[in-house]
Amino acid sequence: MTTPQLIIVMGVSGSGKSTFASKLAPTLDYYFIEADDHHSAENKAHMAAGKPLTDAMREPWIDELISQVMRQHQQGQSVVLAYSGLRQSHRAKFRQAFPQCQCLFLEVARDELIKRMKQRKAHFMPASLLDSQLAALEPFADDEQITTLDGAQSLDQLVAQVLRR
Repeated sequence: MTTPQLIIVMGVSGSGKSTFASKLAPTLDYYFIEADDHHSAENKAHMAAGKPLTDAMREPWIDELISQVMRQHQQGQSVVLAYSGLRQSHRAKFRQAFPQCQCLFLEVARDELIKRMKQRKAHFMPASLLDSQLAALEPFADDEQITTLDGAQSLDQLVAQVLRR
């Protein structure tokens, strides 16, 4: 039996991580987890009001995501997780729980991010919070082994790039 895998698709709001991860997961026959679905109602309301989350507000969310992935792994199911991955300390928690996880970061120009966020319907994250996300995004350390992908590529190009790895 093969060990269940974890691929984390990271990026700031509007980068396309959810769209890409939701296409990648069925291609690989992996279970898809959308991190945004696991925010508390309080966190969603906080962001909808234009206020960025604090690290203290993010901690229970991170723990819940790790639990969700572990549940799938216990059932023998590999996972693709769409998750922002802004802070090194939060990324480290995933690496500690899942040392073999593969992390992909979608890099997208700020102007394109704003355009995408303004086009979204019924999402709790307003475009006004983009700059706070960009400011919260901590640089990747060498030991994190995060692969940066050009988020301006088509979904098919992104999937093909991952399949070649």
